[in-house]
Amino acid sequence: MLLRAPKPGKLECVVCCYEYSRSDRVPRVLHCSHTFCAPCLEKMSKLDGGIRCVSCPLCRWITCTPVSLTLSGALWVNTDIWDQILEAQQWRKQDAVEDFNITKTQLIETTLTPAVCRTTVNLLKDRPLRRPASRSLLDTREERRT
Repeated sequence: MLLRAPKPGKLECVVCCYEYSRSDRVPRVLHCSHTFCAPCLEKMSKLDGGIRCVSCPLCRWITCTPVSLTLSGALWVNTDIWDQILEAQQWRKQDAVEDFNITKTQLIETTLTPAVCRTTVNLLKDRPLRRPASRSLLDTREERRT
């Protein structure tokens, strides 16, 4: 199954501009099919006797529910957005892991690599020079005699 990252901006309430969530900002559908988060719907609702009414801020369609039910209990959850919330969380988690790995790699490259190079240079400075391997054993014996 090929997963695509959810489109940015589609997962946020157009009233408050906060992202929908599966806990406190649940996406609820009005009777006109527009979706808003539950807290915004609660703020926009008006009580009129035994009926609670919400006027859609996009099309002005009025959605009415009985007062005996909460708006969250009376209005459907937008299941398309509900599913995308989980996908978006998975993408954010995957991006965070990738960002962490990139940052870790950059940190290693910028901090350890120069230190390793400096250590190697210092070790080479302290190391005595070796004779070239092309010199024969006889040449070295002759140098010792003289």
